[in-house]
Amino acid sequence: MLKIILCFVVLSCGFIFLAQAEQIELKTYYPSPQGVYQKLRLVPIPEEKLPDTCETGTLLFAEKKEQDKKIYTLFICVEGLWGKVVTYEGVKPAQDNK
Repeated sequence: MLKIILCFVVLSCGFIFLAQAEQIELKTYYPSPQGVYQKLRLVPIPEEKLPDTCETGTLLFAEKKEQDKKIYTLFICVEGLWGKVVTYEGVKPAQDNK
């Protein structure tokens, strides 16, 4: 009986090493770094997908396609409402039919 208990204790000690906790360390940059930026790139989304709600200071770059041109608009959110900052109408160059 003593041998059985001794074997159980020895085997149990061996399994303790398998039950160690794993530690993971993550480093993030949130909130994003503050400072002066030389460039800021916004990827356009379809204007139809402009969110209904927004946070003041949020910028959004949208595009809308109309026939042979694309219309790009920069929006800014102020007090939960989107406002147009600037609009650019890009026209495709005419195709040469040679």
